[in-house]
This record gives sequence, structure tokens and C-alpha cells, in this order.
Amino acid sequence: HQNPNLIFSVGTQVVTLKNLTAEGGRILHPRGSVGVVVRTPGDLHHSYRVRFLDGVEEPVRREDLVMLAAFKEGE
Repeated sequence: HQNPNLIFSVGTQVVTLKNLTAEGGRILHPRGSVGVVVRTPGDLHHSYRVRFLDGVEEPVRREDLVMLAAFKEGE
């Protein structure tokens, strides 16, 4: 299974493992949304910048992401 200490590279396709919400609880991107990493964090304590299919970029924490390839394998 996927190494939780692995930092995904820019260009990696990822899937969200939880709903990404705006202030007030409105769902911006539901669990299972596909995006591409456009900026990596300097360490595992900071968020990635992920661009979603609608063109919106959001900060997403590592524990809330899985690589698309691993997601397709059912991990």
C-alpha cells in the first residue's frame, strides 16, 4: 500500500479522500474528486496545492489525498 511519507510530485493525479468544504460547510469538491498536484509542500505538515477538473485550485492535506493509480486499484 501507499507510503504515507511519500511526497507526491507536481503533475501527480490524485483523488480526495474526504469532502473539501468552504467556510459555512458548502462542499466545493466531494470525496472522490480527481485533481492534479500543482505545488508540493516543503514537508508533510503543510498542504498540497491541487487543481481540480473545474480549474479551481485548493490546498489539500496529504492525509486527505491518494494517488489516482492507487485509488483505481482499490486501496
